[in-house]
Amino acid sequence: MNAARRLAAAFVLASLAAPAAAAGEGEGSPAPAKEAPAKAPAAKDEPGKSGGPKPAAAKQGDAAKAGAGKAAAPAPAAAARRTPRTKREALAVLDSLELSVAWEDLPLRDAVEHLSTVTGVNLVLGPALLKEGDLDVRKVTLKLRGVTAKQVLEFLVEGQGLAVGFRTGVLLVTTVKEARGAPVLKLHPAGDFTFVLRDFPGPEMELRPAGAETAEPERTETKHPFSDLEEIVALIKDNTGSGTWEDEGVSVSTMGEWIVVRQYEDVQAEVAKLLALLRAAR
Repeated sequence: MNAARRLAAAFVLASLAAPAAAAGEGEGSPAPAKEAPAKAPAAKDEPGKSGGPKPAAAKQGDAAKAGAGKAAAPAPAAAARRTPRTKREALAVLDSLELSVAWEDLPLRDAVEHLSTVTGVNLVLGPALLKEGDLDVRKVTLKLRGVTAKQVLEFLVEGQGLAVGFRTGVLLVTTVKEARGAPVLKLHPAGDFTFVLRDFPGPEMELRPAGAETAEPERTETKHPFSDLEEIVALIKDNTGSGTWEDEGVSVSTMGEWIVVRQYEDVQAEVAKLLALLRAAR
């Protein structure tokens, strides 16, 4: 009996001691940290208040605000233009630009430099002209308003007895000889000039007695005007490239149904134009 009571008392004491031990352990260990509240999204940096890097959009916005009220500087004329590959392309650029000039005894070098600056087209004095020297005596007096830059250049070179050449993307104000460059070879088709039109008449629809002889219809040929290529060669020499056909390396000949021309580039254009006129006149 006493043993049973002692056992019951020990069980009660053990039951009471377990909550106390748990409470003691809670007092000695740190309390669990409370979950930090979610941070509110950071406000965007205001221009001028943040030292950190700004996104590209913000930088563009700042630049737009900074430039507000100020006129944007015009981009150079040649910024979005590729280098011309031919003289025709370079002159076409000048022909698309309008300007006015008022030059009074302006040195030729300064006039060319000014024209190059305002148009964005590479324009310089040619080596042959520089070699001649005496550039100080070449003065330009020219007053034009509302004309193309190409017209200004044409008046400039004509007044100085010069010409416009082209080399590797650059226009040259230089001597007539240097402006023409070296002769180039071109083949001009001429088969349509030598073509002979033949007439093939149809059979005669006529009733004849049996066994009667029938005459064979005659076939005729009609030659077009300018069908003789040698005549065309003579016309080319008489009407194009004045004073150049005796130059070294210059020639014109025929080869089958082709006209072979070795001439300066500008004269080649004259030859092509003459052949087009001859075709139109046939």
